[in-house]
Amino acid sequence: MICFWNRKFYAAACAVLLSVLLTLGVAASALPGESNPQPVHEDWDWDMDIDGFFDDWFEGGLYGDGWDDSAPGEDEAEEGQPDILYSRTPPSGGVPVRIRNDQVPTFPASTNTNIPSPNHYPLPKDTIDYVVSGDIEYTSPSGAVFKYRILGSGLRVETRHLRQIEKGPRNNAITSMSFNSSNDRYTYLMLKTEQRVPFSVTYRDTAFQIQFHYTTSAPNSANLSNNNRLFTKAVWEDQSKLTLTFANKHGFMGYRAYYDRTGNLIFRFNNPPKSIKDAVIAIDPGHGGKDPGALGTDRNWPERTINLAIAKKLEAELKKRGAKVTLMNNAGYEREQRAVRARKIEPHMLISIHANTAPSRSAAGTETYFHHPYSSRLAVNSSANVARAMATNNRRARQSHFGVTLLPEFLSVLVEVGFMTNQTEYRKLRDSRYHDRVAAAIANSIEGAIRTANTGEVSSGNRDLGPAPRLSGSDDVESTRPPQGNDTGQEETGPGTSDSPRITSISIEEDYYTVMVGERQEIRTTLRPSRASRSDITWSSSNDRVATVDSNGRVRGIREGTVTITARSRHDSSVRATCEVDVVREGYSDDTDPIEQIFFEYHTLEYSRGDEDQLFYGVEPRDAQDAAVVWTSSNSNIVSVDRNGNVRMRNRGTATIRVASAADSRIYDECTITVH
Repeated sequence: MICFWNRKFYAAACAVLLSVLLTLGVAASALPGESNPQPVHEDWDWDMDIDGFFDDWFEGGLYGDGWDDSAPGEDEAEEGQPDILYSRTPPSGGVPVRIRNDQVPTFPASTNTNIPSPNHYPLPKDTIDYVVSGDIEYTSPSGAVFKYRILGSGLRVETRHLRQIEKGPRNNAITSMSFNSSNDRYTYLMLKTEQRVPFSVTYRDTAFQIQFHYTTSAPNSANLSNNNRLFTKAVWEDQSKLTLTFANKHGFMGYRAYYDRTGNLIFRFNNPPKSIKDAVIAIDPGHGGKDPGALGTDRNWPERTINLAIAKKLEAELKKRGAKVTLMNNAGYEREQRAVRARKIEPHMLISIHANTAPSRSAAGTETYFHHPYSSRLAVNSSANVARAMATNNRRARQSHFGVTLLPEFLSVLVEVGFMTNQTEYRKLRDSRYHDRVAAAIANSIEGAIRTANTGEVSSGNRDLGPAPRLSGSDDVESTRPPQGNDTGQEETGPGTSDSPRITSISIEEDYYTVMVGERQEIRTTLRPSRASRSDITWSSSNDRVATVDSNGRVRGIREGTVTITARSRHDSSVRATCEVDVVREGYSDDTDPIEQIFFEYHTLEYSRGDEDQLFYGVEPRDAQDAAVVWTSSNSNIVSVDRNGNVRMRNRGTATIRVASAADSRIYDECTITVH
């Protein structure tokens, strides 16, 4: 939700800001129009070499220390309402500056961290604005120091990307607007602008909005021809705000803006591929090279190896379907460089493959991360489809700020395919048959996102992959398999169900299992001697009210809790083995903190009757992401909502959707939905 300040608040803010500027000595340093401008601040190194600044922007990169994941208190999240301020006139006392690098990240002025906002987009090289603050310093948890300046447009950027100039923007006029969709790959918007002014972007699933600052004149609005693949009309408001309406809802796949040599502002929009055969896909196998990622219990299968195995299967699957695919070779490249490398591929989508870990061995399931809201549909598809492929629970799509998801030029998601710390899932992650299933599931998700972009109708891309295969592999010795040669140990035969030898030892394959409430899980054993019969095992549960176990070692989850399952020899109760079973509800993880703050991605939304969508929310602290929440609707006859935040527009009208902490209903946020 974009929060435009009212005039009274703007006047008050300017008064306070000017007072601060005078205190810092900014206003007295270099005013617009001076012929020999001096540095705004003594420690502002205007001429520092910033080649490769993207490497520093992604400092810490994926899972790195560069991004601040600190608990609340150091600077709270935006609560879903970035303070994008529209500036028609230059600020009093502001110092003119030019953006000296391309695609410089912008941040909310209301925060002072280096946490990217999904509602703030880069500014192109040579944009001109005004500095209205001194250096704002922020030290990340890793000790890296960042310096920022607030611009007159209400945006915050790093000081190193700015260069002082003599004259700033004033009374800008945009004199013409033209579109070009002759290239199937891109739609271009060219704006002839007298000055290279800053702008703020707002994305909705029905429109793309550009607010130009310091601008007082704009061309006429226009209905666009059928030849324009992406937009149906371009409407100007207040001589400074352009709204581009999408031809298809959810049809947006990213953009890049830049000023050309003559000063024209160019927006290059990705056209959705007409089918998978027209798609350009980049695949990032997480970690790689000297970086092994997470280490599992099998030293031959660190996360790096799992990610690459799945990525190669995905590459083959997508090529088989006709897509143009680049599998990124990450050996020798730092994590923070990957998004920039992906930019050179110019894909429609970037898929990053990872495997998850958690302090709790019971944590299980798939989840997919995205940053910009227009990547959410691909993330929703991927999380759900991979969960089906892995025969595990869906931990949902989640908005975050991993380095590989930050560029706005294409759809990008980071898929966590399963938990290496959960022994059941870790075995699946080492099984090539599950690699095939995950690759097919992600490819299906990509096709679903393409179909949605072309039709406006939500498509998950889900296809039946058949039943999940029974786990097998070198670490899985089944007691029920046929004997393999002669056993050299002495076999003591005796009475019972057969003439098989008595059991001398029992080992259970895993120490911990996770079972969903109402579902079953087979406990797998290895017996010695190998010809001993599994039917000579007796099974018991420490608490039948939490989980039961039958004579074949199949555990059934009854309610949440933990039990000990024991397998004993029928002939000698001292020969036994045990394991723990956690019984959990769907989407549960016990490694969570309580929610202290909860906030929606958007606070006002508009839909048509019959539409369906999923609402996204964030929480603080971030470790509370898995804590239980409760969804409610003020009027379910207009908009209904289920326990996962899926909303359905039933009738025309307005309804308020609330998401609240299950532990404390006073912690909540609301989104108002209007149905047309």
